[in-house]
Amino acid sequence: MDTSWPFPDPPNRAIITLRSIVEGAPVLRVTHWHGWQFTGRDTPELRDAVPVGLAEMLALDSTLEEVADLPEGWQASRRHIGDAWMRAPHDHTTA
Repeated sequence: MDTSWPFPDPPNRAIITLRSIVEGAPVLRVTHWHGWQFTGRDTPELRDAVPVGLAEMLALDSTLEEVADLPEGWQASRRHIGDAWMRAPHDHTTA
């Protein structure tokens, strides 16, 4: 097993992100609740969701390694890439 892999889930774990993020938009919100979701600031539309592998997400944005230890049931957000991640328990009533 590769000990340098930062996430508790394997690299091939399917996660949910948005088409716009795969095309280069920044990840501004990470939710670790029933899996991982990597989104932007706005509330995503279901039609924009795409599944990708966790390793693919890390390849798209290496700063996601900073939230690899995010506990189940938590979320992290930032205003821009390069900003510090703000962590909080996930409000399960909103997403």
